[in-house]
Amino acid sequence: MSTGGHLVVAGYSGDPANLPSTSPTLTQTQAGAALRATARPVNGTAAGVWDPQGGFGLIDVNAALPQLTEAPTVDIINVKPDPHTTAVNSLQIVFSQPVTGFNRADLTLTRDGGANLLRTSQFVTSTDEVTFTLNNLSGLTATNGVYKLTLNASTAGITNLLGKPLTAGATETWTKISPPPLPKAPTDVSASAFSATSVLVSWTDNNTVEDEYTIQRSTDETFAGNVKTIHTPANTTSFLIEGLKPGTRYFFHVRAANSTGNSSYSPAQSAVTTQSGEIVLDKPGKGAFYATPLQQLLDERGITHLLFMGVTTEVCVQTSMREANDRGYDGLLLEDCTESYFPQFKQAAVDMIRAQGAIVGWTATSDQLLAALAAM
Repeated sequence: MSTGGHLVVAGYSGDPANLPSTSPTLTQTQAGAALRATARPVNGTAAGVWDPQGGFGLIDVNAALPQLTEAPTVDIINVKPDPHTTAVNSLQIVFSQPVTGFNRADLTLTRDGGANLLRTSQFVTSTDEVTFTLNNLSGLTATNGVYKLTLNASTAGITNLLGKPLTAGATETWTKISPPPLPKAPTDVSASAFSATSVLVSWTDNNTVEDEYTIQRSTDETFAGNVKTIHTPANTTSFLIEGLKPGTRYFFHVRAANSTGNSSYSPAQSAVTTQSGEIVLDKPGKGAFYATPLQQLLDERGITHLLFMGVTTEVCVQTSMREANDRGYDGLLLEDCTESYFPQFKQAAVDMIRAQGAIVGWTATSDQLLAALAAM
């Protein structure tokens, strides 16, 4: 017995150190009320009345503990991703507090609602009696189907360290499916300078089974060095690669990837970033002058003679030359620096441009231009 307001404990055979782990939210008021309810008064004191010598009386802690402890709970960690394309080798079962009495026999694993698949070769391990791992499942979970792991609390006999039983079990369900086929390689890959420090890479998405696209860029056309890899989400068809050096040629190739593997890389494409201060115009129409500041930029710089290159000869190039001619600029088309899908269309456009004494503009080859410049 004790004085000074302390409770006198009698008849307790448990370990008080277990109480914090089994009742993490227990308050002092709750503990005191539960203990006083079991007090047997001494010295003739009435129940619930404080006695200076005997306190509230002798406390039966074993009787009070069921009121003090929280029942353990359990969760089975989800299988991710779900559906799963590979066998699951292990699963984690996590209790809210340390428990005893848990083993493999408390679990059942079924596929498509069939018989229990677990055998003695599957086993449970734990280092803290809170988190348990069910091991050696890959041989059981490789077949396609819907799997369900169940812990049935009503038949398990699992308790916390103070004997309070687990009252609710847990389940985890996942689906095993076949891995997807290898993705197809992207096609129509192109690279175009967007600024002095960026290049826009575009491609055609030929897949419905890709998880991502991988872009590699390098200043080496063989990709033997100075390679950086960029990952983009599924269904992506373009990506702006930034942080590049001005006036530098970069090479790019693209492949698709999923959980099964990778496609082959596309043929490499290259682009040269613009020089610092070089002007890049985004034209909305066929001609370079329509809805752009091109004429203002040329006039501000006193430029009166223009060289034309690009594609396609009969559409964007010819339209831009005609627009320039109407605005009073002299234009020269470099015949070997322009192209068309249709050779006959290119030739017809070139003939029309230089007809009648260069009615739209002049034409020449790049070699002829370089020779003329060298002779100046």
